[in-house]
Amino acid sequence: MRAVVKVTGYLFDIRTQESMGEVGALSDLVEKYTQERGFSFHLVTGGGPLAREYIEAARRLGADENLLDQIGIAFTRINARLLLSSLGEVAYPLPLRTLDEVVRAFSQGKVTVSGGLYPGISTNAVSALTAEALRADLLVTLSRSGAVFDKDPAEHESAKPLPKVTPREIREILGTQRERAGEYPLLDVLSLNVISRSRIPTVITSPRVENLEKALNGQETGTRVVFEDK
Repeated sequence: MRAVVKVTGYLFDIRTQESMGEVGALSDLVEKYTQERGFSFHLVTGGGPLAREYIEAARRLGADENLLDQIGIAFTRINARLLLSSLGEVAYPLPLRTLDEVVRAFSQGKVTVSGGLYPGISTNAVSALTAEALRADLLVTLSRSGAVFDKDPAEHESAKPLPKVTPREIREILGTQRERAGEYPLLDVLSLNVISRSRIPTVITSPRVENLEKALNGQETGTRVVFEDK
């Protein structure tokens, strides 16, 4: 199986022992499934809370959105290096910086890792584009929310997680959210378009290693994206 996994940047909060433990557990699972079950992985790391703090500081100082995106990308690549330090020899040793680099390195049979690739494109979109380019069998988005909800859970206590959802329904839930550096939604327009056009099997779940394992084994966890008949 070829799997692309988007790893939320919130997992790389080095200020907490729990986060570092989860990074280690994630690496162990990827290594196990690579060596014992023949899985192939590409991992995409997000920026996380520290990236957002720097982006907001630069925004207050007058930086434009392109520069803010570059700051965010820099943090995603730092997180990619952190994950690579945990993966060790099973992984290609450097964070990849373009989609072409990802495809070439992935063909070498190593676990590959990237952060953001291009300004204006979220790491969620990067993971979708990568899954498409690698013809992945599964895209897993590990998100703090753990699922797609019928409404914004930060604003509505009654919000309920959805076990299955179509791309069209996600678009309706997201509405017309503004997309700025550091504030891209769970699945933005580009990621939804890519997932839809290539009908990429996609699961959104929380960044607990047991939930990733469930997704890899086809078990129910979080929200599964389903497609309407053509």
